[in-house]
Amino acid sequence: FGLLLNATNPFVALSILLLAIMVYEHFICSGAAGVVATMLTHPLDTWVVHKQTGKKFVPTQQVMWRGLVPAMSSAAIVYGFMIGSYEYFQRKWGYSWLQAAALSAFPEASIRGPLEAIKNYKQVHGRLVMGQGLATLIGKGTFAICCREIPGNIIYFG
Repeated sequence: FGLLLNATNPFVALSILLLAIMVYEHFICSGAAGVVATMLTHPLDTWVVHKQTGKKFVPTQQVMWRGLVPAMSSAAIVYGFMIGSYEYFQRKWGYSWLQAAALSAFPEASIRGPLEAIKNYKQVHGRLVMGQGLATLIGKGTFAICCREIPGNIIYFG
């Protein structure tokens, strides 16, 4: 974007801006899709998390939508990295769609693991309390999510 600010010709500035938009197009569009999907599925996800923990669940509006904003934020980041890394592995490094789909699970899981652990903890407990084994909880879920996302991404991109 430094080139954009130093461009004296408006057509050069516009060309640089369009190039920057094209580079981030997959990240922005996939992030927006993740936000919409999260808005639609968050109440169901909250109900599932409560049922899995065996806690008593009273489905009020406040409980059903608890943690929506962080979930939407993390969905934008996760989907952006998943599709962005898939495109990068396939276009820049020349991997097949199958290899790129499997490889895209690693950057995705490194972001999704901690974010999903925090989201689930917040859905169940209502707030985060640092120092109560949260780091262990985050670490345990990341490897499992990577194992889940490799076949998931192959199906998603296939």
